[in-house]
Amino acid sequence: MELIGIILIIIYSLNIIAVISLVFFENRSYSSLLVWLLVLMALPGVGLFAYVIFGKGPDIGKKKKFLTKITEDEKYFAHLEMQKKLLIEDTHLSDAAAQLAYYNLIDQGSVLTDTNKLEVMHDIAAMYETMFQDIENATEYVNILFFIIKGDEYGKRLRELLIKKVNEGVKVRLIYDHVGSFRLRPFFFRRLKKAGGEVYSFLPSIFKFFFRNVNYRNHRKIVIVDGKIAYTGGANVGREYANKDKKLYPWHDTQIRVEGDAVTLINLRFMQDYNFSAHKAEKMKFTPQKKAGNKVMQIISSGPDSRDEKIKLAYIKAIYNARTKVYIQTPYFIPDESFIAALATAAKSGVDVRIMIPGIADKKSVYLSTTFYMKELLPHGVRFYTYNGFMHSKTLLIDDEITSIGTFNIDIRSFKQNFEMTVFIYDKAVNAQMTKAFFNETKNAKLVPADYKGRIIRRFFESIARLFTPLM
Repeated sequence: MELIGIILIIIYSLNIIAVISLVFFENRSYSSLLVWLLVLMALPGVGLFAYVIFGKGPDIGKKKKFLTKITEDEKYFAHLEMQKKLLIEDTHLSDAAAQLAYYNLIDQGSVLTDTNKLEVMHDIAAMYETMFQDIENATEYVNILFFIIKGDEYGKRLRELLIKKVNEGVKVRLIYDHVGSFRLRPFFFRRLKKAGGEVYSFLPSIFKFFFRNVNYRNHRKIVIVDGKIAYTGGANVGREYANKDKKLYPWHDTQIRVEGDAVTLINLRFMQDYNFSAHKAEKMKFTPQKKAGNKVMQIISSGPDSRDEKIKLAYIKAIYNARTKVYIQTPYFIPDESFIAALATAAKSGVDVRIMIPGIADKKSVYLSTTFYMKELLPHGVRFYTYNGFMHSKTLLIDDEITSIGTFNIDIRSFKQNFEMTVFIYDKAVNAQMTKAFFNETKNAKLVPADYKGRIIRRFFESIARLFTPLM
């Protein structure tokens, strides 16, 4: 009995230390703080274990590991200063687009490039074919980062192609997320490594789900070929993205293929993650490429290493500036108070606000939270569509010129915990193309009635799920 008493004293003492850490030393939202305090106080032993494993901030070492290597490049800073002047004095963008571009420039040092060619792809099976062909044509290097790489036919095809390119003398760097790719066999890339390819797991551990960084995942999707072509968007590598999963069929996604100066900036983002994962310090210079087109773009990234929620704040800035429309596609809709306020304000100001979410849930508890927040916004005039399948696209359309396509979901995890990236495109033709695609997809979706309530039992579980959204 004496031993049990000592153990209980230790547990309660550690609980008190955890509570003090939460209240005085961690910068959390009030909702997250209250939920963790409740868990710690109600379940001293179990709650303490959950807090240590899931609640502590990311152990990513000094933040300088994630700081861009191009901050030492004088040409880059000179380019930033030139762009500040250009956006204020002489820009062809609309006022709303120029304001957003300037905000992103100042807040994150995101260079605006206008030499880009862009292709939007919704057929991911066809996108894979184009991407594999681009990799096949590589002569210098291939840089790849995915949250999920499956060991199915697409993952195997990618692996074999990369082995072939390494044997041809092409440098291959590959990063996959340790938790996102948890089903990948440990030796899946053994032959690629043996051939000379570099393969790294992001924030790895000997345990898949029980370690301090389990919640802090690299959700980005990046493919760079010779520094001339880039791919990014919602799709990872696996058969479900190619519409071959019967449980989540049809699957809708959005990916982009880019040429031009934006490729250099996307590659810089990759190199920062590569340097961290490989414990290296390779540097890249900001060197202009040949003009590939006239699309104006900015690359925005965020994560737990950022001083604030950069992509979320850019979205909110864009939503508040909207005058005609805000269209969103997201697989998960778990917004915080600031995002809810922005959407509600826009809708009540006469802006056409429409949000498309999945009609099929891949995560039941998360989907209950999604429908809870949907019902919160319906009375404000926000229109929701449930796609007859799984909607995995991560897109934002503002008015007739601003488009965002990337890896960023409208949920707490993407806001605070995941390493994310999105591309802002300032172009009327791209916006019109994406708007047309949005309405085409509404033909395979259901408009949720404005007075939708749901059954009592569902409302009960939605309320329970909502309590734990700060932890999701």
